Amino acid sequence: MKKLMLALLAVAFVFGTAQAQDGKKALKNASKAIGAYFLDQTNNKDKLQVAVDEIEKAAVGTETSTQFKTWETRGKIYNEIASQITISRQLGTGGEADLPTTQDPGYLAYESYAKAMEFAEKKFEKKKVYEGLQATQQNLYNMGLYAYEDKNFDSAVKDFKTVIDAHDMLKAAGEDSTLDDEGAYQDQLYVTGLSAINAGQNNVALEYFMKMYKEGTDKPAVYESIYKLKSDGDLADAYKYLEEGRQKFPDDVGLLFTEINHFLKENRLDELISKLEMAIEKEPDNLSLYSTLGNVYDNLYQKAYEEGDKEKGQGYFDKALEYYNIALAKNP
Repeated sequence: MKKLMLALLAVAFVFGTAQAQDGKKALKNASKAIGAYFLDQTNNKDKLQVAVDEIEKAAVGTETSTQFKTWETRGKIYNEIASQITISRQLGTGGEADLPTTQDPGYLAYESYAKAMEFAEKKFEKKKVYEGLQATQQNLYNMGLYAYEDKNFDSAVKDFKTVIDAHDMLKAAGEDSTLDDEGAYQDQLYVTGLSAINAGQNNVALEYFMKMYKEGTDKPAVYESIYKLKSDGDLADAYKYLEEGRQKFPDDVGLLFTEINHFLKENRLDELISKLEMAIEKEPDNLSLYSTLGNVYDNLYQKAYEEGDKEKGQGYFDKALEYYNIALAKNP
């Protein structure tokens, strides 16, 4: 029994040693391959695939999985793949077919640099991580944009969110970020929320739009989006955001039409009249506004007749007929 245990321990030791050696060899091969690729990208395209294959072995090696160099090299490799995808998409060269097939290289680069930071001890190592993250931000944005264009909205949300995560990581270290400009930061929050809506991730969308709202956004669409996202729950609470948006951006047509639909939903006919008249001033050729206003007066006419106020009812009837006739005249 004792001999068996010793034999098993010996096998385990040999296996562990072999794994460690394999990881070191893989890391060396990955570094060599990506170095050769950067020296001659035209003739050494195949080295990028070698780099991917080898770095993934190193990432699970018993020793190399906890080394800074492994993860920094991995980040460099996936950042380059993302950069080449961007060049291919921008120039329309179709060069993506020559690149390693990887799922979301921008995110893999971010993941790698975040892991590298865990093992970064020296100042120059941390500097490499920050520089890698800054490059990753742009790549992530591009990957998110292409995913959005391809209607892969879940991937777009993931990439756009990670641009913000990288920003937070850089700012926590006192480093520069591509989102240092407040306008760029707000735009990133907005495109993330918009992607989340398209992906059906309404809670995520609301999280980012509420963040913009609390920071005093200058985008009317944010107020409209918050209203729509909240309107399936407490409609009165949702309307507070729409009302605030209307007060802040009185000339925004999108908010005006959303408010009209809100009043229609709540059957607030008297208030609708002024809103619809305002909308007609902004869009005099919009036929639906005339017919909607005609419907509002028609409903008020019926309500007045039911209450026995024929004189008032006749006035509403005349107004309904007036707007119906305008709609017909504009669309004979």
